[in-house]
Amino acid sequence: MKHPWRGKENNVVPSSIAPSEPISTRVREFGNDLLTALQSAMQFRKLLISTNGYIGLGPIRILPKDLICVLFGCSVPVVVRPKGKLHVLIGVSMYKMSSSYLLLTNLLN
Repeated sequence: MKHPWRGKENNVVPSSIAPSEPISTRVREFGNDLLTALQSAMQFRKLLISTNGYIGLGPIRILPKDLICVLFGCSVPVVVRPKGKLHVLIGVSMYKMSSSYLLLTNLLN
């Protein structure tokens, strides 16, 4: 495919820096890279929806009655499981939410 700006007097993109492959090839390669990145991010994780409607990722071992909490000093929310009077740490989670909003929430099935 010929690029419309090549060989013209007023080049929009100089031929010395214009991409050699067509845009369709670059878009396909970007899509493949994006898919690989998403697969890596989702590996050993589950998609979660909180009772307040927040969407996030959590550890694959998470159960519906586990809790997501923001512990003092932690930079990410964590998943804990009630066990008697204690709580067991299951793993970290990733949510798109206001950092000052939730301290604890139950998960939906």
